[in-house]
Amino acid sequence: MRIYFYCFDNNKPVGGIRQIYRQVDILNGLGYKACVLHDTQGFRCSWFENSTEIEYTPSVNLSQSDILVAPELVGPAFTNTAKGVRKVIFNQNCYFTFNAYSLDKNDLQNPYHHEDLLGVITVSEDSRRYLRYVFPNIPIYRIKYGLDRDLFSHNANKSQIISFMPRKNPHAVTQVVNMLKFRGALGDFELRPIDSLTQSQVARVMKESMIFLSFGFPEGFGLPAAEAMACGCVVIGFHGGGGREFFLPEFSYPIEQEDIVGYARTVEQVISLFDTDPDRMRRMSSAAADFVLREYSRESEVEATAHTWDKITSAM
Repeated sequence: MRIYFYCFDNNKPVGGIRQIYRQVDILNGLGYKACVLHDTQGFRCSWFENSTEIEYTPSVNLSQSDILVAPELVGPAFTNTAKGVRKVIFNQNCYFTFNAYSLDKNDLQNPYHHEDLLGVITVSEDSRRYLRYVFPNIPIYRIKYGLDRDLFSHNANKSQIISFMPRKNPHAVTQVVNMLKFRGALGDFELRPIDSLTQSQVARVMKESMIFLSFGFPEGFGLPAAEAMACGCVVIGFHGGGGREFFLPEFSYPIEQEDIVGYARTVEQVISLFDTDPDRMRRMSSAAADFVLREYSRESEVEATAHTWDKITSAM
């Protein structure tokens, strides 16, 4: 038996692709035979360091003893892919589950009800709740992402930097940044967009930043916000659904979705707090890092992955 994780040939920084590679590495470490499956011969993601096992669709012949794992974005067409081969859906963003589906009441084709499906793996309690509501009779497993402490770890020596990812919800980014800019509310803070950077470069910016703005929506988990917390950023913004479980008011500033004025006002208030109550900001920074590094450790990720795949393979 071999486990093939199908992955789109996309070399832009996308957290979900990194997690596909990560799952393959974990499974091989657990004694399974697993690989990433790309379409283009020779393709490998290069924006993060990896030596992950990779194969390519033109040279692979799937057998009925193999398992094909596909992301949620494959859509209803996945029903007709590799018939007779057992399948798992790795759903990292439940809010993309029905992309490419029709609004026809009678069009019920979907891979979630297919006889080849062994189960669905997802990455947050929010996603598990969503998927259980829609598909109550299929096995749904939740794994935890594990933060890389070698890259994302608490740094108390901060600069006056506000970092954010402009590709996440760019309409909201533009509104909030310009509100703050034209109010003159940014003071001495520098705005640092995180875009088209390697994983190590992202970590470096987050470690330097006092504040990280989260604009993600919808999110299956919201890994950038968790990584920013691990680096000691005070995180402000949208949890996107999946980040609700760690975007806690004790050490962050969750904003109601699309409350743009409330978002900008909160950023302005937090900037002021760095001057008036820096000890409070340091305590929040430390508490956030402690929480996410404890809850989302590499050890818990491996444990959850092992448990999930033991369940999947024992049911074959």
